Amino acid sequence: MLNNIIAHDFTPAIFTNAFYLFFSACVDEKQVLKSIRQPVRKILAGLFYGRIKTTGDNLMTKKTSFIVQAALIAALYTALTLMFIPISFGHNIFQFRISESLTVLPALVPSAIPGLFIGCLVSNLIGGFGPVDIIFGSIATLLAAVFSRVLRKYPFLVPLPPVVLNALIVGSYLKFLYMNDIPLSVSVGWVALGELLACYALGLPLLYLLKKLKWFC
Repeated sequence: MLNNIIAHDFTPAIFTNAFYLFFSACVDEKQVLKSIRQPVRKILAGLFYGRIKTTGDNLMTKKTSFIVQAALIAALYTALTLMFIPISFGHNIFQFRISESLTVLPALVPSAIPGLFIGCLVSNLIGGFGPVDIIFGSIATLLAAVFSRVLRKYPFLVPLPPVVLNALIVGSYLKFLYMNDIPLSVSVGWVALGELLACYALGLPLLYLLKKLKWFC
């Protein structure tokens, strides 16, 4: 039932399915459906923008709100990665994941940390380089999200952890496992360039915009 409601309100299918799979694994559907008193679209949008408070007459518990936010961020990361799949995976050394612009979100909400991790994990499962990419690429994203959260008081530094960690971790295993014919510095440099474009050219303006709009107050 919940799947039908969510599918009716969100597109594309990749987004809705990824959200539902993660959400249903963490939350009891009966509990959620019982707690909903307003249209599902309004509730989920409010949770995503951080505008539903968790005190007083709650529509959902604070824990459920955290899970839904994380699920939405994970689904959005996955959807953006797969929508631009030709440039999202570095099968020709260079990769430019537009979804990596979302790596600034931990500076605004802690739920973005598991959200980005799950989103990267699912994306790499679908289109990555295999087990090494699935494991270490996702770990790099998780570590970067944690450090970005730590640096949340310094907006210009928030996008730096994903640039550095992905360049070092992803750049290294791409060279040693898949691209032995190129220097390590070249592999690391190309990954760093893609991350710089995504995290600073796209992510940093996004961070300032969200702060200005106070969507995550």
